[in-house]
Amino acid sequence: MHKQHGFFIPDVEYLKDPEGLLTSLGLKVKRDFMSPYCNDLCHPFSCLEAVRKHMAAKGHYKVHYCDGGDDEEAESEEFYDYNSSYVD
Repeated sequence: MHKQHGFFIPDVEYLKDPEGLLTSLGLKVKRDFMSPYCNDLCHPFSCLEAVRKHMAAKGHYKVHYCDGGDDEEAESEEFYDYNSSYVD
């Protein structure tokens, strides 16, 4: 994804549902006109082209991840499984 499109997905090694994550992100951009990096930090854009221009101008070809509150983590946690990273 990163090499082909320049889009960064964090912790790919723990991603259990890549199709679900990409579908969710696609809906956020195409249906909701939201930047996947800005999330609720900024307003929805007026159209798909505006979101794309924003993402290109700001370099927001990435997911806003793990530097916010619980809501932010809850949004993506269903797509990841970190159990293998825990020490028994």
